[in-house]
Amino acid sequence: MARYSGSKQLQGTWLIVECQAHAADGSSLPNLKGIEFSLDKGGSVFWQNERNVDFPPSFCDTYEVYSSSFSTFIRFAGFKGSVIEFRVEKPSHQELILCFDSWIILTCKKITTKSQSVLDNSFSLTHALEEGYFSDFELCAENGHIFQVHRTILSLSLGDFDWQSLDGLPEAVLSTVLHFSYSYHLPSTLSSQTAKLCIEHFQNQPALENLVRLCQSFLKNTVARAELHCLVKNIHASLERMISLFESSNEADMLVNAARLWQSVKQSLGEGVLVVVRFVQLCVTFTKHKTDFSSEERREIVTFFRSRLPIFVSQVYRLLKCFRNLIGGLSASQNFVLASYIAPEVEGALSVIWALAVECKNITEQIVFSFRAQTLTGHCIADTLLDKEAHKLKNLHEKLLLAVKFLSHKKEKYTEMTVSSQVRSVMRNIKLFVEEIPLVIFRLEEIIASLDVSLTMAEFQFTFYNVSSKISQTINHLRELKTEPNVRALLQQVCDLVQREELNLSLVALELLDNSGPSTTQFAASPTNADYCAGADSLPTNSELSMYGPLCREPMASNSPLARQVSLLLENKNNSDLEFVLPSDADASQVVHAVKAHRVVLAARCRWFHRALLSGMREAIDRKITLPDCSAQLLSLFLRFLYGDHLDQTAISNEQLIELLIMADRFEVEQLSSGCQTVLTSRLDNSNVLCMLAIADQWSATQLQESCIAFIWKHGDMVDKEGLEDLPVHLRSQVQLHTSNSNSSKHHWLSSSPYGGESYTWGVASSDRSSSSRSSSTSSSSSSSKESVDLLQELTNEMRIVVAEVEQEQQEQLLENCVAALEDILGSEVSRSELLRLALAADCDINRAVNYYLSQPDTSNLSTKGSSK
Repeated sequence: MARYSGSKQLQGTWLIVECQAHAADGSSLPNLKGIEFSLDKGGSVFWQNERNVDFPPSFCDTYEVYSSSFSTFIRFAGFKGSVIEFRVEKPSHQELILCFDSWIILTCKKITTKSQSVLDNSFSLTHALEEGYFSDFELCAENGHIFQVHRTILSLSLGDFDWQSLDGLPEAVLSTVLHFSYSYHLPSTLSSQTAKLCIEHFQNQPALENLVRLCQSFLKNTVARAELHCLVKNIHASLERMISLFESSNEADMLVNAARLWQSVKQSLGEGVLVVVRFVQLCVTFTKHKTDFSSEERREIVTFFRSRLPIFVSQVYRLLKCFRNLIGGLSASQNFVLASYIAPEVEGALSVIWALAVECKNITEQIVFSFRAQTLTGHCIADTLLDKEAHKLKNLHEKLLLAVKFLSHKKEKYTEMTVSSQVRSVMRNIKLFVEEIPLVIFRLEEIIASLDVSLTMAEFQFTFYNVSSKISQTINHLRELKTEPNVRALLQQVCDLVQREELNLSLVALELLDNSGPSTTQFAASPTNADYCAGADSLPTNSELSMYGPLCREPMASNSPLARQVSLLLENKNNSDLEFVLPSDADASQVVHAVKAHRVVLAARCRWFHRALLSGMREAIDRKITLPDCSAQLLSLFLRFLYGDHLDQTAISNEQLIELLIMADRFEVEQLSSGCQTVLTSRLDNSNVLCMLAIADQWSATQLQESCIAFIWKHGDMVDKEGLEDLPVHLRSQVQLHTSNSNSSKHHWLSSSPYGGESYTWGVASSDRSSSSRSSSTSSSSSSSKESVDLLQELTNEMRIVVAEVEQEQQEQLLENCVAALEDILGSEVSRSELLRLALAADCDINRAVNYYLSQPDTSNLSTKGSSK
């Protein structure tokens, strides 16, 4: 299976329009028509199942698309540890046919949702609260701090609430409720204590129930995020303790003290068990709180986990190197002493491992029996998934049964050995283990070198969601059976083997052990557990995972109740204190139209209006702004955007978007400018791209300009050349540069234009284009756009060189790693030149290189030859 290169066309929102089931007994599925799902480019899937139809994929959170030589598949993960796979039939941009297990066929149509068709932007009026301009009322905090507020905004956000009763509240509480009233989100400086005080003061106030709800979510999510962060921190701490046990500072003592070395190994194994249990706890905690987090919070948390993966792999790499250096440094006599010390304990270790395997086998057998007890009709997706899960558990049970038999045989065979035979067996196994370590280290080096390239964020998200879902489902099965003797015996053996209170606490948190007993209670009150369970306030300030999620960020206008209220304010014109004066179309000197507005909204949402209305200019004195070159329709669209209304882009023409873009540039509304450029980019075609390029250059629309250049680069031979002569000289040169770099033979119409014969730095032979583009970037130009495009071209060429150099460095590093691993395996008697020859002949595959070396008729002669060379 390989990742599907055309998965981009599957991204978007799909609506199930038809569902067919071909069950053997003729049974029918629930009506799945009307269910919507959105596939984003980050690997997340969002479902709209308003009728709550029993459809397991609607509980999944992530997806991936794979293709084989025969079919394309889309896989959904996150539902009770299962991966739900659909075969994709004839994928296109507008229709999608999904087949599940050859008996369910879903026909889906791509749709455009409201959120995709509007010019959206983040909405907040907190700037007016912070500066207090145009305020008409004051609120005083308990400590005497004065807040300058606006009756109009408070009336919109608080409704009939007696906001004068806010006088005298603690400053932190009053600041929070006012910040919420002006933005509909929580302040980024909010503490857990302030959130609790807000809940206490306003929990019986219907007008502030949304604030109370946000504070409750804030407390819950902050604790969850803190717990996840602490688990990651504790995993890294355990690995560091394992590394410290085998560091060079302790190496000399361990080499002469077999008891200390064996004790360090046992402590390291205990820390390893803690790492595994904490990772399980991390997965269970994330799955438990996953539904409480927004999609943005989930993405942020998974991104944090992904950022820790290289650190985790590097810690394992360091641990193996330290252990290899220590064990590999043992002499024959030291190895014999260590084996003599370990041999008596091996029998007990084998007995413990055998007992653990027996308990795991018995538990798996109980789970399989519980699956068989359930009535499966096989007529729905859930039953099909359950049946597949039962088969997997049955296979696992068979493997555990074989493992028990194998361990039993090994234990009996070892018991029958003499003491000297046991020592020789331990020495042989130690030697084999040490020989395998270099191969593992080499593989880890490969993983570290290629981790950022080989594992994308979408792939990591799918894998993590799938693994965490499976682990959580397994823990749920164990919780159901935790009163059974087999489960209790297994957990007790693990606790006795590790003998760490941290393990007991983790098992209590997983609800596998009851929170009883003096040891657990004592540890629960310790400072370490306080850090573990506390909220964000107890964490280090340099935490990489922010304790404040989207609840403390400006909401988008489409999701903000305040934006809806403010947009209504524009329609009803209540409490307006400013006029926009527009001339008539027929006679510009005759004023026929005036539009009412509100200074506080305009100043808070637009920097130009903020300066004009607060700087003593004529607009501020007269409270009138005359726009002689603006139509009423254009001003309406502009004000609606500032007031948080939804602008349906499908109802706005290209001409109107261009006018909005110019107005956004004039009044410095960056969000509107960016939105207009994004929509215009989506509407680029062969007939309008040159016109759009000229407009983007004139009004400094960098995003649109780059999109036009990229479009011309890709479709240069099909672009309508009408209007090329009207472009400024530097734009014609840019077009010629990019089209010639793309494919000079395809864009012959540029070279045949009347301007093709002029002397430009870009009009050079193809072999000299890269050097000429560099020289063009060094020659200064009066046009900032020309300089930016020259710089972009130079960076592109340099980027290609850098990528080639990086690839070469990676290949050289791979060769060096292979040579080092071969030297560890074959010994220092083999010359470096021979090791290089073996590595190159085997394409840096260690196993192939070793096999090739060992297959030589006389390896000693080869070594001699290599040395002589």
